[in-house]
Amino acid sequence: MDTEKITELENGTKELSPAEPAESSGQDGDAAAEDISILNKDSTYKKGTRLYRAGLITLLVFVIINIVFEFTGIKFIIANAILNAYFYLCYLVPLIMMSVGLYKSYKAAKLINSKKEKSHSIYFLFSFALTLLFAVFAVMTVIQNPYTDAVFTEEQLSDGDTVTVVDSNVSAHTLFSAPGVGIVHNIEVFRKNGILMMPVCSATSDSVNYSYYIEKNEKGNNKYTLNVTNGMTVLVVPFD
Repeated sequence: MDTEKITELENGTKELSPAEPAESSGQDGDAAAEDISILNKDSTYKKGTRLYRAGLITLLVFVIINIVFEFTGIKFIIANAILNAYFYLCYLVPLIMMSVGLYKSYKAAKLINSKKEKSHSIYFLFSFALTLLFAVFAVMTVIQNPYTDAVFTEEQLSDGDTVTVVDSNVSAHTLFSAPGVGIVHNIEVFRKNGILMMPVCSATSDSVNYSYYIEKNEKGNNKYTLNVTNGMTVLVVPFD
């Protein structure tokens, strides 16, 4: 590259002077591309990237499954134990995978003094903090799981069908309930299909002396209703 240029003066003589420096944007772009190329060839960096992507894909799958369970009310059951609350613990697996992957990428970038070292360290710290926060949330969800000591009852209907009634004490597992809140029971009716339970209907009782029963409905399109007595009142909820 030329570093000097010849200029012609007014008297006809010529003068040799330094040339203007070339723009560095192209050099910076080449340096960044070379930096990325070196990182992509590093085995540790590639392992970290693959681990992060695998964790991210797994996390998205878990989120989709959880959204379906939350919006449909479907319960995952094994041996009369509803395990939906424990599903949040599964989120820790992809979150840890992502954190480890980002840490590997950060270490690889730091080893070769890559310009991506700073950004990777920020991503790792954010992912690590998110994992810790979600771990606390998952543990709290399990602790407050109202189905821990729920009562399961199989009810035989007059048409030969069988439903499962789950009576759970919600207030007994609420750590941060408002003062003055009494006992709250949630009575839910499900149809069991293997390890899944499909919701039929539900009702809530805040009475100590409550009871419930399923009755055949003579009116309307619903064949049955869930009846919950709260003292002198009866809450009637038709099957969906």
